[in-house]
Amino acid sequence: HLVATRGYRSAAFILAPPHGPSAWQAGWGEVFTAFRERIEEGWQPPCMTRALESGELVLLTPRRDCSACPLAAELREQTAACVAVSHRGRHHGMLSVVVPPDIVVDETERGLLRDIASDIALALQELDNTIELRETERRLRASEEQLFHSQRLEAVGTLAGGIAHDFNNILGGILGHAQLMQFEVTKQHSASSHIDQIIAGCNRAKNLIIQILDFSRQRNNGNDNRLTHPGEIVKESVKLLKASFPSSIKLESHVRKDIGCIQ
Repeated sequence: HLVATRGYRSAAFILAPPHGPSAWQAGWGEVFTAFRERIEEGWQPPCMTRALESGELVLLTPRRDCSACPLAAELREQTAACVAVSHRGRHHGMLSVVVPPDIVVDETERGLLRDIASDIALALQELDNTIELRETERRLRASEEQLFHSQRLEAVGTLAGGIAHDFNNILGGILGHAQLMQFEVTKQHSASSHIDQIIAGCNRAKNLIIQILDFSRQRNNGNDNRLTHPGEIVKESVKLLKASFPSSIKLESHVRKDIGCIQ
């Protein structure tokens, strides 16, 4: 619109990071391709540097002030008006127009270019705000999902802990009676081996209760530094798995005895 309605020879907008770097043009044609490629490679033209540093509209003679620019040769002695596209100290890029000799860059023209640059900066700032808002909402949803997951785990842990305490009370009675029977029965009695199996099963169940209470975090962990043999844990786990598998599935485990202990 600046080229069509105001009579400028050409116009360009350079977008800075994070949305850029990139550049758009009107009135330049194919010669602008090399300029855009350098911008996208990270090069910042001198006119943009001066505009951003000054914060004001600057007038340049490209062949004199911007000799390294790919567009300088096309401008001859024409004037380029450059203004920073900024909003509240945040630089979004630069707006540049090439002014033909018959147009005087007076205060009216300067005000027009500053207003256009301000409108572009405001639009980009609103875009940034929208993106930041969506990112904040995404992080909030992720935090809420993580919180809900933690609450579900806590609820499961509380339920498991309650069941483990009730089961421990029942187990205590079974183990106590089995130990009393062990005192009453001699080793030669046919029931002695069965009582030993009951006591061994109770001890295994006790270890399982400890694991459940550890999961539910309802056990005093003052002795967490105890030594544990991994092989025993594997064996107990295999026993539990075997009980849940159908008879058609055979589960075997091979654990070395010399693997040591973990703390």
